[in-house]
Amino acid sequence: MENEFPGANKELTPLTNSNRIQVMDLLRGFALIGIIMMNIEWFNRPVSALLSFDYSLTGFDWASSWLVKVFVEGKFYKLFSILFGMGFAIMLVRAQEADRKFGAWFTRRMLALFVFGMAHLIFLWGAILFMTMR
Repeated sequence: MENEFPGANKELTPLTNSNRIQVMDLLRGFALIGIIMMNIEWFNRPVSALLSFDYSLTGFDWASSWLVKVFVEGKFYKLFSILFGMGFAIMLVRAQEADRKFGAWFTRRMLALFVFGMAHLIFLWGAILFMTMR
């Protein structure tokens, strides 16, 4: 008896290196480095000073703080979010090309990420997964 869902027997497997989009992988790495830089900056300050610039700094401290404020703060979360969405769009197109169902898989993945995000919000740092909505 044939399966009623086209492509249901096709398994999801990781892509080979030749099928990956290298630029997206590079940009993801770049975004993660930026997020790490921002976290280092944020973890080195008291909570009351997080969104302000410390004008008492001088020399290299002032320059590095200014560079982080201008080029890092808030930018890499958005880049990572855009790449995250693009990754799902590419998965959708590839699933359609392979005649594979995507909706149920996508919904399960989003629910798992939502649960992870809520656990992170409640038990750890805070709303890291929701910061891009500001």
